[in-house]
Amino acid sequence: MNMIGPKPTCFDTAPFQLMRLCKYLIFLIPTIPGMMKEHWDEQKRLKEEKVKEQEEYEEEKRRREEEKQKKKDMKAKRKNVNQYKEAVENDECLLVSLDALEEENSTKNATPNVGQMMTVVERGPDSYKEKFRED
Repeated sequence: MNMIGPKPTCFDTAPFQLMRLCKYLIFLIPTIPGMMKEHWDEQKRLKEEKVKEQEEYEEEKRRREEEKQKKKDMKAKRKNVNQYKEAVENDECLLVSLDALEEENSTKNATPNVGQMMTVVERGPDSYKEKFRED
């Protein structure tokens, strides 16, 4: 390498570097407004997507709440509807609702020990087992 001459210093290459910088700036400066506009459009698009996504989320949330309310209403409606029509004197309906039958049976078959705890002891091969039974 020493046959060609000494290595160039920064002062020897500075004019060439300045010329490259000027060339780069000449080609870059006209594109700056376009880059700014692209960046602004991208930010605007992202903001719109975020708003749209938020609206979709709110719509989905509202729809789920409506479905839950609808299910609750249907469940409450099912609870309140008797299985069969009530027997009425002027109707020829032979079926009576199960609720009415249960009420009649519960009043007739009421035992005096209802709701009391009872201890039952079972003898097993190795030990006693206690079980609690509620009547």
